[in-house]
Amino acid sequence: PITTVAQLNGATISVAALGDLFTIGTSAWVDANGGNSHTLNFVELPVPSAPAAIASGRITGALLVEPFLQDGIDRGMIRVLGHPYDLIAPRFGITYYFCSASFAASNADLLARFRRAIVQQVTYAYAHKSEIYALASKLSGTSLATVQHIPFVIGSGIDAKMIQSVIDYAARNKFIPKTFPATELIDPLITAR
Repeated sequence: PITTVAQLNGATISVAALGDLFTIGTSAWVDANGGNSHTLNFVELPVPSAPAAIASGRITGALLVEPFLQDGIDRGMIRVLGHPYDLIAPRFGITYYFCSASFAASNADLLARFRRAIVQQVTYAYAHKSEIYALASKLSGTSLATVQHIPFVIGSGIDAKMIQSVIDYAARNKFIPKTFPATELIDPLITAR
């Protein structure tokens, strides 16, 4: 059993995609807690497969998200060593949709319809939480009870501060060359609509 972060040195850690936010978060957390992230061996593995891979000894650890974290704990396959995302910010944005500026300029109507569809989807989800939890349970292969313990939170619009914290964190930990204003990534027309 691992009792210190330094024991992760040289370990094989799974992430959803090499160089992703999971990699950044894990690396910074290991370094901040007495380990050396440069010794970690990152491998790509689908998040749902990570608990079983840990339990079987094929990997040492993984950064997991819900519902797979709680499901792995409930099944006695894994335990929590720490909370890497706490180093980024108390709250920050993870999922955004993006395209090139030229595509946006050429497809303004399409993007407007896409934005309306997202708003309709969020409105529906909030009004039908039980259906959404049931669907999440089915798609994730985890129990409904496990899925229902997850807070039902969907962002409302774009907040540059929620993106900026991730950019600054990535720059501070040398995953990108330097920080830059999050507003450079945000369509200025978003706030005007």
